[in-house]
Amino acid sequence: MKGKLIAVALWSAASSAAVAGQVESSPTGSAAAAQYYSPLFKDELDRARTFVDQMMVAGVVVPVPSDPGGGYTHEQHKRNYKAIYEGGQLYRITGEQKYADYVRDMLLAYADLYPTLGEHPARKNSQSSGRIFWQVLNDAMWMVHGIQGYEAIRDSLSEADRKNIDDNLFRKAAAFLSTGSAVTFSKIHNHATWATAGVGMTGYVLGDKELVDIALLGLDKSGETGFCGRANCSFPPTAIIPKGLIISALP
Repeated sequence: MKGKLIAVALWSAASSAAVAGQVESSPTGSAAAAQYYSPLFKDELDRARTFVDQMMVAGVVVPVPSDPGGGYTHEQHKRNYKAIYEGGQLYRITGEQKYADYVRDMLLAYADLYPTLGEHPARKNSQSSGRIFWQVLNDAMWMVHGIQGYEAIRDSLSEADRKNIDDNLFRKAAAFLSTGSAVTFSKIHNHATWATAGVGMTGYVLGDKELVDIALLGLDKSGETGFCGRANCSFPPTAIIPKGLIISALP
């Protein structure tokens, strides 16, 4: 488990959505001390509570995608992935079951919706189409946030709910973002950074080495693309990441 969390943290840092690692599951001990002695942490916790609690009052709202950026369905799905991520972290920090239940219900709604989606109706010819959003970049951002929220609550779910969310949402979304969006996934580009991060974290959370390998090394596993290839092209030669350096988190 610790290896998975370290790997998730590596992916998150690279995609500007960092995971801090495993935190106390109840607000006692070090978690309570952090809230008392760290006012910025407390302020952020309060902000997250306010947002997620408001989302919970509104209920689980997962509309069929129809709008381009700025439209109602686009903005609702953005709010949803933020709530999934923050709800998961709140459950991990506070241990309050209501947050795990809310994230579970949201993800189950997506597990029902996702298999029915094709190309987004508001897609532009100049962009790679998403499923939940009008471009694949936004789908990848949804995945990066969603898989982190899911990882925080996954152990609390029934076997049936885990299988449903694993297979009908995250595995299908990972397939779409990788082989289903091969041109974007294989670019040396910020869109591909989000996509490889989302697919890689999904592989770590689900224990799927194939997803981890293609995310790190590219669809052909040559290392010329994928997360490692992208990192090698983004830093000076002295900072090049040796191939295989961070592939040992899964057997």
